[in-house]
Amino acid sequence: MTKAKADFSTVNALGPTFAYPTLWRAVLDARTGAPNRAKEMSGRFDAKAWPAPVFRFLAGELTQDELVAAVADPDPWTRRGQVCEANFYGGEPALARGNKEEAMRLFGLARADCPSSFIELEGAQVELARLYRAMAAGAAVAR
Repeated sequence: MTKAKADFSTVNALGPTFAYPTLWRAVLDARTGAPNRAKEMSGRFDAKAWPAPVFRFLAGELTQDELVAAVADPDPWTRRGQVCEANFYGGEPALARGNKEEAMRLFGLARADCPSSFIELEGAQVELARLYRAMAAGAAVAR
């Protein structure tokens, strides 16, 4: 994960106005227990434009319901992508907190809603596969 942090830092330095590598870095920080810098990280981006609500959610300023409610784009394709992202990025902190049921619910919604071209679709699929494997391994141990 140290290599991933370095990669995201490099991408952020090369393209400081592109929000998504910064979002992934915030997710990675949450997964590794690093300090939550989502609010600080978001300062480079338009606070009124998407994905600003995702940063606010990751900073603890919005609930998952408020994040989904912040999706308001009139274009159906754009709105679908934002719902996908709200669910995926909502699942990551749930997983980091150990709330596997909520993470599975949100990743499942992301898997169902994400356009095929979105990296969040692949992320949701990977996270769900990891969670299902962990559940299966736990069930096998419990027998």
